[in-house]
This record gives sequence, C-alpha cells and structure tokens, in this order.
Amino acid sequence: MAKKNHEIDLESLKKSDGKEGRPSYVAYNGQVYDVSNSKRWQNGQHMNIHKAGQDLTSHFPMAPHGKEVFDRVDMVGQFVKPAIAEPEEEGLKELLFRLYKKYHPHPITVHFPIALFIFSVIMHLLYLILGRPHTVAAAGLYAWIFAAIVTPAAIAAGFFSWWLNFNATMTSIFRKKIAASLVLLLVAAMCLFWRYIDPGVIDGSGITTWLYYILVISTWPLVTFLGYQGSKITFPK
Repeated sequence: MAKKNHEIDLESLKKSDGKEGRPSYVAYNGQVYDVSNSKRWQNGQHMNIHKAGQDLTSHFPMAPHGKEVFDRVDMVGQFVKPAIAEPEEEGLKELLFRLYKKYHPHPITVHFPIALFIFSVIMHLLYLILGRPHTVAAAGLYAWIFAAIVTPAAIAAGFFSWWLNFNATMTSIFRKKIAASLVLLLVAAMCLFWRYIDPGVIDGSGITTWLYYILVISTWPLVTFLGYQGSKITFPK
C-alpha cells in the first residue's frame, strides 16, 4: 500500500482504473483513495456514471452523500493536480448540471406533494371524527387539489434528476420510485375526478364512500414509501 504522503499525479491516477486487476483509485479534495474493495465500485465504476482513475472533487456537490464515504476506504496518497488548462466550451448537459446544482428543483418540488397529501388525509379523517364539519372538508379538498397539481412537477423533476445525475440508469430503487410515483398520480387523479362527479361521496355510508376513503388514505403509505426510497439515494449504506 502506498504511503499517505505519497504523491500521485493525474497520469498515475488514470492508470488505477480498476480494469484488468488494477486497483481502483479516486481523488477527492487533494487526496487519493483506494475504493477497490467497495461494493459500489465494482470493475472501477460507480452507479454506471463515475469511473475510477478520476478526480471526483467537482462532482461531489451533486452526490447524494457526503465526504464521510471516504472514511470507509484507505487514503493512499496526495493528488498532484495538473496545470489549469483553458476551460472547455460548456455543453447543454454541463449547463443543466450547473443550474441543477444551484437550484435543486427535485428536492424543492417533491416536499410539497408529500406534506400536502398527508395533511389532506388527516383532514379527511378529522372530517369523520369531528362530525363532518364543512371547513375541515374544504381544507382537505384544497390540499388534495394542490398536491395533485404539483405531483406531476415533482415527478418530472425526479426524472430530470435521474437523467442528469445517474444517466437514467435503472436500478431497483429507481424502478420502485417510478412505479410508486405513477400509482400516486393515478390515485390523486381518480379521487379528484370522483369528487367532481359525486361531491357527496365523502358524506355517504356505502361501499363507494369507504372505497373513496381507502384510496385517500392509501396516499400516506405511498408518499412514505417514496420518501424512504429517496433516502436510500441520499443516504446510501
């Protein structure tokens, strides 16, 4: 193993790409780490996006985790940065990447439907518990309407983030998030349409009313599941 004060230049770093039995090294913030034994760096690749043998410092602000991930691997030397070259012309994806890093559209938009759907479920339940007061019913309906409106924006921002940060690489986490998001959107639209064609459905006592309430309540575990899957990306094991 290299000494921690051992200097590693860019050419040496590139050779440690994890291919053909070579070690997998990555540089971050002036230090070089050996990620060869990490399960997330099989064959010198991470999430089919990042490759070993590179300086990942500039990529880290967009990573769904912090620098604590390097506490689990060995630091093998100091990275000697090459001389600064003339900046290349910024392409479309680089521009979008920079704007996303600055404004974070998906984390901003996704919190609205999560909070509003849960609030609406609570209002629906309070409507039943408190003797069906009109103001509680109105609060639940308006929250549901706004949640249904912003859900497509949150889904669109999620797809954009998936494409930009992960090259639209399909994993089990993203597969579950996409499926649950589409189910949530369908349930939201169904309940709104139901209230539109039958405003009195919340006041009945038959099977249609209970089916409506079951659909409404189902959004709570749905958004909880979506948040949990998102946490796996933000805080990986």
